[in-house]
Amino acid sequence: MTAEHLTLLLPSDLRSMRIVCAKCHGSLSIRLNETVRVPNDCPVCGQAWKDGQSSGSATAAENLVNSLKSWLSIEHEKKPPFSLQFEIVNTP
Repeated sequence: MTAEHLTLLLPSDLRSMRIVCAKCHGSLSIRLNETVRVPNDCPVCGQAWKDGQSSGSATAAENLVNSLKSWLSIEHEKKPPFSLQFEIVNTP
């Protein structure tokens, strides 16, 4: 017999997004109740996080969090006919 432990997160469980610099590993935590704007550069080492284009990875991160915020608003106000759950990896 195999036992499996499953951990699910609801969007309402999320409080903030942590952005970690690939160069220096410095991080910035942005609360999800704020408008999410990823800085142009790492606040620790100055590594460019935005390349000046509107469709870069920093913009995709902003879009992801702002989409989650939109979902939370819909969930709170309109009670959609389904829910979202995120499965996370469990390490022993």
